[in-house]
Amino acid sequence: MDEELKSLIKVWISAIISISYCYYIPPRIKSGVPRLCSLCPVLALFLVLPLCFSSVHLSLITAFFLTWLANFKLILFSFDKGPLIPLPPSLSRFICFTCFPIKAQQNPKSQNHMPKLVFAIKVAIFGVLLHLYGYRKNLSPALLLALYFVHLYLEIEIILSFIKNVVCIFLGCDLEPQSNKPYLATSLQDFWGRRWNLMVPAILRPFFF
Repeated sequence: MDEELKSLIKVWISAIISISYCYYIPPRIKSGVPRLCSLCPVLALFLVLPLCFSSVHLSLITAFFLTWLANFKLILFSFDKGPLIPLPPSLSRFICFTCFPIKAQQNPKSQNHMPKLVFAIKVAIFGVLLHLYGYRKNLSPALLLALYFVHLYLEIEIILSFIKNVVCIFLGCDLEPQSNKPYLATSLQDFWGRRWNLMVPAILRPFFF
């Protein structure tokens, strides 16, 4: 555990230093291939940083935030596209917007208490699900599979919402919503493409098209 903690500290210190370089140096270079070339050492580093862990859990989390999310955003940034354009006014915002699935809200709206209520309900349901696992022997396989699906969905939603709320308080700015009432989806395509984890299509569309 001590070695994993040391690796975690080293990895994220390396990531913060690398992203700080991306904030100060590449914006002074012409967008396109020249800027992309200046970012290549950072992109390569983010590919190998998850390998510093022996824990699969930490490796997957780091791969999601750095290898996938940060690298895609930085590649878009090299061509003046994506959520890092326009350049955030401070380094702390640039680091958070690069690593986490968040984006600054262009037209901030008045504070709405409903998202907090929904978040509290999700946490309560998640707690009930954890309690139900104690009776898994009495549950049918179909119901248990449904519980696993809801568990996975709620866990990801709670983690992303927690990150968004903490960063929002830390940065003092409004952020774009990460989902659009996914529980009201009418189809799998509607759920995946239009309602759940809106940052994924927001990054993938400009990257591939």
